[in-house]
Amino acid sequence: DGMQSIAQASDMGRWWGDHPALVWTNDGYLWIPYSDNLKVVRQVRVNETSDDDMELLAYALWCLHQKFGYYDQFCNAYDASRSSSRLAADENLDIRELPV
Repeated sequence: DGMQSIAQASDMGRWWGDHPALVWTNDGYLWIPYSDNLKVVRQVRVNETSDDDMELLAYALWCLHQKFGYYDQFCNAYDASRSSSRLAADENLDIRELPV
């Protein structure tokens, strides 16, 4: 049904549900978490964000709301997938954690 996709687009918000040119021409910034620590963020231009960046943002938000139970499964799945690929050098980095 065509109307369902229009409703879904309007529920996504002004930038993401409207014409793609609004994202492409937006030179503002988003805070995107690092894959090895979702509590540490980096600043990325909106029009330079990738699908991987959006996935990291989603996981960070799910982990932030982990106490609600439903989101816990997504956060745990991300943690499990990352536990085998943690960098040993992380212990030597001096990075201050910022709330996501």
